[in-house]
Amino acid sequence: MAKQGSKKKLTWREYNLILTVLGIALVLAAYFLGYQKYSEQNTALETEIGTRSSYLNELQDCFNNEPTYKKGIAEAKDNIQKNIDKLPTKVIYDEDFLHYLREANKAVGADLQTVDFQSSAVVAEFSCFVDGQNKNVKGYRTGTTSAGTLTYAQLKEYLRYVYEKTSHTTFVDSISIVYDPEVAKLNSTVSLSKYYVDYEGAEYKPEQRPNVGIGTRDPFGTGSTPAPAASTTAPAASTTAPAASTTAPAASTTAPAASTTAPAASTTAPAASTTAPASTTAPASTAAPSSTQAA
Repeated sequence: MAKQGSKKKLTWREYNLILTVLGIALVLAAYFLGYQKYSEQNTALETEIGTRSSYLNELQDCFNNEPTYKKGIAEAKDNIQKNIDKLPTKVIYDEDFLHYLREANKAVGADLQTVDFQSSAVVAEFSCFVDGQNKNVKGYRTGTTSAGTLTYAQLKEYLRYVYEKTSHTTFVDSISIVYDPEVAKLNSTVSLSKYYVDYEGAEYKPEQRPNVGIGTRDPFGTGSTPAPAASTTAPAASTTAPAASTTAPAASTTAPAASTTAPAASTTAPAASTTAPASTTAPASTAAPSSTQAA
């Protein structure tokens, strides 16, 4: 019974086996808990280093080309300033656009008939140097659609006028033409766009418009012409008045005819007075002295 209650001692072989198993467990735990995580982080870090290295090379190239970039930036600023100066500022009113259309059609000899205007809309917002200061600039677009008649040669001149003389401010959106055999011309419809910028301190520069008299209707000559027709009628009425005055002299010529009759009556009176001298026989009474002889 005593032998059964006694504890069995481990041999050195068993101790070595247990220590070996514990060592393997520690190695596996260290690998999975430490080295694997470290290895993953190291791989990610190497990948990031590779990415940053390429970016660092780009930055190095940019630094080496810094003078070239500065020169390009200065040229871009000057170019922006020049283009801003070419654009109208503040606003473009309908009468400004109408005057432009009038001048364009007058230059090519086209017949402008109808004009429809479009409201302005913001197309861009940016910051740039204007007059030496960095300002917030808004770009606007305004448009119009005009219809009229012109020849093919005039149409080419019209497009040349838009793209050569006003290339930085006006653009052709669309154009449609239909040939009219009755007048041997093209019925055209042209849609144009104008652009302008607005910023703090921008000044409105109106188009030079023709001077007109006070009360003149249709100063641009684009509408109907009722006013000229009415003015031509007024001279016709004035010519009738002289015709009435010529009748008055005819009536006055009758009055002198009546006066010539009066002198004829007066000539009769002298004839009657010439009969009176026939009474000169009265001196025959000189026979009275003979009666004195009788006495």
